[in-house]
Amino acid sequence: MAYGLAATKNSAFARPVFLKKLSQATKDNFAADFMNSATENYILNEAGSRIYNTYRKQIARKGKELGVSVPSSWARKPFPVKEPEPEEGGEEEPAAEEAAEESAAE
Repeated sequence: MAYGLAATKNSAFARPVFLKKLSQATKDNFAADFMNSATENYILNEAGSRIYNTYRKQIARKGKELGVSVPSSWARKPFPVKEPEPEEGGEEEPAAEEAAEESAAE
């Protein structure tokens, strides 16, 4: 049974094919074969979380081994930014406005 997110067995992104190709990479072909938009698109949008981690780590490791710089931001999913919660000081303002209205009414 095939899953929608998994690469087919003959695909360049199938795990055994990809890792074998990565192990045979040289400094000359590393950037062209692995640091391209097709690989980045697959890792970010089509691969599951397990493959995402595996491929990013393996590419970074092989790049370091070959002496090719792999930016840490390459093929990285953006982390969600947590919205700051409103301060409780917002409740005090209406009380101050009410006091001002009461003093104006007197």
